Amino acid sequence: MSCPVLRNVFAGLLLALLSNGPSVHGAEFGHLPDNITVLEGESIILRCKIDEEVTHKAWLNRSNILFAGTDKWSLDSRVSLVNSNTSDFSIQIERVEVADEGLYTCSFQASNKPRIAHVFLIVQVPARIVNISQDVSVNEGGNVYLFCLAVGRPEPTVTWKENKYPPMITDVKNMPAQLGKTAVLRCEAMAVPTASFEWYRDDRRPVESDNTLRIKNEKTRSLLLFTNVTDKHFGNYTCFASNRLGASNASMLLFRPGAVYGRGVAVNVGVSAGVGFWLCLSVSLLMKV
Repeated sequence: MSCPVLRNVFAGLLLALLSNGPSVHGAEFGHLPDNITVLEGESIILRCKIDEEVTHKAWLNRSNILFAGTDKWSLDSRVSLVNSNTSDFSIQIERVEVADEGLYTCSFQASNKPRIAHVFLIVQVPARIVNISQDVSVNEGGNVYLFCLAVGRPEPTVTWKENKYPPMITDVKNMPAQLGKTAVLRCEAMAVPTASFEWYRDDRRPVESDNTLRIKNEKTRSLLLFTNVTDKHFGNYTCFASNRLGASNASMLLFRPGAVYGRGVAVNVGVSAGVGFWLCLSVSLLMKV
């Protein structure tokens, strides 16, 4: 008898056992198929406990024979026999794939009575985003279409939320400068919505552009550009970043090389800035937004 014919005959006999045989109380899973959940890529052991002497035993995946006793019928190298003794007949599946999901059956012949036990393997795939909209600009009152494509098992639920947090200044550095040379003070702030920037001198006067000093505001930072440093430029400068959710400020020095100075420190307005001037300034700027 050829191997394919033998395989079909044996499969038919095992399926007959599955149709007519009672549940096996000695198996690790019960009368109704138990569900075992595993993540894609992990390994899983399907255990079949035997509580009496048996003459034949087999593992099936749907109508496919995986093992007939210790003889492996499956061509899948990921499937292996873990134990085959008088009390345990267990198999392992490595690197589980979605295609492995389904009903698995342990069947054996004991005291001239066929016994079976079922387990249903559920394969889950962690959710991940595979495509999302690019940044887009739109006029107020206009329409915009945003999309987010996620895959996974079970099918993931996609939720949207507006990302907000008040300005947080992240880049503060004192800067040495030579007379007659150029220099730059930088103030970087993360904020949603985008922060607006203001600069102040140590005497609390707003910094204004002139022929030797220029303010350049970008999306996430503001620059003080000194094109020709003079004695009047040395001193303490404060960057103030604000949006409708809050504000923060940070101070930094433009100093002569070799001068003794302190490190600039960022301060959250309304939390640790005790100077009344900055508190009043915060309120006035927020009222403008």
